[in-house]
Amino acid sequence: MKKPLQIGTVAAACGERVKGKLFVGEFSTGTEVYLPVVILNGAQDGPVIWVNACVHGNELNGTLAAQKLARELDPRDIRGAVVITPISNPLAYREKKRLSFLEGNYGMGENCNMGEVFPGRMDGCMTEKLAFVLLEEIKKVAAAVVDFHCWGYGQESKPYTVIKKYPDEKISREIFAIAKAFGSKMICTLDLTRKLDEPSPVDRQMDVLCAEAGIPSFMAETGHSERAEPEYIDFAAQGAINVMKYYGVLEGEVPANDDAIELKSRYVIRCKHDGLAIAQVGPHEFVKKGTVLSLVYNAYGDVVEEVRAPFDLYTVSLPYMPNVNGGERVAFVGIAE
Repeated sequence: MKKPLQIGTVAAACGERVKGKLFVGEFSTGTEVYLPVVILNGAQDGPVIWVNACVHGNELNGTLAAQKLARELDPRDIRGAVVITPISNPLAYREKKRLSFLEGNYGMGENCNMGEVFPGRMDGCMTEKLAFVLLEEIKKVAAAVVDFHCWGYGQESKPYTVIKKYPDEKISREIFAIAKAFGSKMICTLDLTRKLDEPSPVDRQMDVLCAEAGIPSFMAETGHSERAEPEYIDFAAQGAINVMKYYGVLEGEVPANDDAIELKSRYVIRCKHDGLAIAQVGPHEFVKKGTVLSLVYNAYGDVVEEVRAPFDLYTVSLPYMPNVNGGERVAFVGIAE
């Protein structure tokens, strides 16, 4: 007989949808901090799929996609269970910012960016406690994790997934399979067996710690930060449903995604001059070596730099906020080896 599923103090009997609070800690004011959690516990045995969103507080498409799943999935249709944490960084979410006041809000790559503090710790700041509690609960029950994100503020892209390649080939293959099932037409693989050129560290990201625990996980980039985009919200929710179908948690065929582009490595292309960098290509385009990616204009409107593709590549994201300083990113690109 299938047992109730408990996450923290929140429990759902077979066939139930239960909403609750996963307690994390409290501030000096006595204000409690918790993670909203929804458990959809099916009537039949099966794996548990965990859907997480909003590690960064302005990544709202992911939250809205997770909430859509929480509303629309029926526990009677579920074999196993689905656990949803739609707002995993409630502090930054409350402030309408990528990072909370504990994280600095100075851009990407801070020491206490929640996306980069896993596995977290209970003797750290509240951000680290959030990461610790979330990951510990995931490790207890999850067979796989879909982690919704949005591309960085000021960037233009299309939905894509980010996966990691590990020394463990078995889990690497499984992660690629579920990322492909999700349905994005671009899959960016970060090879952790070699040196990476990434704008922020990856070794303490949640999906890496999940993989170390034997749980396949990937990041799904689901639209612009600070926006609510119905097309991308629906796409993200359907992608998570596809992963549930892959594991048999929901019935149905997983749509084929054989034309997905897998990028085996990613690179940051930077400008040398200050000015206005105007992209000359679009996101998710194939670009030949030598093609102009961006033109940098000075204060007088003169072109002071042509930023060209150093090799054949695919564009991942491009800035729509053109004001740049020398050394800043003007293109995020990858290659399909």
